[in-house]
Amino acid sequence: MSAEGRNTSTRSDSSGKIGKPGPDKLNAILDRLDASDDAGHRNKRSSTRCVFRRTDVPIRIHHPGGTSTTRTVATRNLSANGIGFLYPGFVHVGTRCELTLKRRLGGSDTVQGKVVFCGHIGGTFHQIGVRFDDKIFPKLYLDPGSYEDVETEAPADRSKLAGRVLYLDDQEMDRMLVQHYLRDTQIELVTVGLLTEAVEKQAEKPFDLLLVDLNLTDSPGETAIKELRERGHQGPILLVTAETSPQRLASAQKAGAVAVITKPYEATRLYGLIANWLGGGSAGADAIFSSLPNAADMQAMLEKYAVTIRSLAVEIQRSFEADEYERCRQICIGIKGSGSGYGFPQLSEAAKEAVKNLDATMSAQESAVQIQRLLDLCRRVAIQ
Repeated sequence: MSAEGRNTSTRSDSSGKIGKPGPDKLNAILDRLDASDDAGHRNKRSSTRCVFRRTDVPIRIHHPGGTSTTRTVATRNLSANGIGFLYPGFVHVGTRCELTLKRRLGGSDTVQGKVVFCGHIGGTFHQIGVRFDDKIFPKLYLDPGSYEDVETEAPADRSKLAGRVLYLDDQEMDRMLVQHYLRDTQIELVTVGLLTEAVEKQAEKPFDLLLVDLNLTDSPGETAIKELRERGHQGPILLVTAETSPQRLASAQKAGAVAVITKPYEATRLYGLIANWLGGGSAGADAIFSSLPNAADMQAMLEKYAVTIRSLAVEIQRSFEADEYERCRQICIGIKGSGSGYGFPQLSEAAKEAVKNLDATMSAQESAVQIQRLLDLCRRVAIQ
């Protein structure tokens, strides 16, 4: 791909031949888009979407007819799942493309994806949204200080946080601090300093969530995360670390970490993350029961349904972590259709919201808030 972004297409863009606008004009268009992107639209997104203003990002677009175009574009925002940019012409949804992103510490990466949105914004310009084939770590490409490691919802009620959690960190003082933070919760916390100890504890009884430091005595954190995944852990893994290397953090994400909390941190941030990934907290952790008037006569059916729902929760969690949009959507649609029939209308409503957001974002990862709410409800289904 040409780093200068020269056009190598065998045909012109669908908008016809045009001159290349200057950075001032491009930034003026981006400013207008940002101003019109109201809070309601932004709140559809659950993952961090960062401002990423560049006017010289090379992209190669593979048109449906078999031709391709290489040029530079002005980008608007960047997330782990995709990128938004301006393009002087229409591009079909589903079109394959490749972007070259420069690392802020040197070097560049070619990221592949497909167009999931194309909207006309005036003149020849269209706003394009591309969803990446594989997640990236935005911090590799953003200016220092422009990326928040985590996003959490409203402050969680720590007294309602529940679940079985393993914390792997070779620093005793850090383990003591987490024990102190979680002392007033319902969390069953197990702390270890070595990967070998973590493996032994996991073999004894599964954990709902893992907290893992990146720099361990007996293993790099990336290796530890990968091994714990391979040994059967299907729940979320949160990276808790003072490490700032974007390359190391990206490696941990690729190994299976779903979020990062950077040391030092406030207790509220830890509570928020646990509530977001395990359920509970502000949403509560109380059991929910069928509202059917003849529930007693359907005891066997309801018991089977409760088992099925808890099994589906595991599958939703797995597909969410893998960002398998279609599989996650399929499961949510099934729950939407069955919940109310079995006396759990809150399941149907939560699944409906999850499907709505999945359709808006085309991403399981970008529907984290809605999916985690559904997971919380699934885990609370009980039979009287």
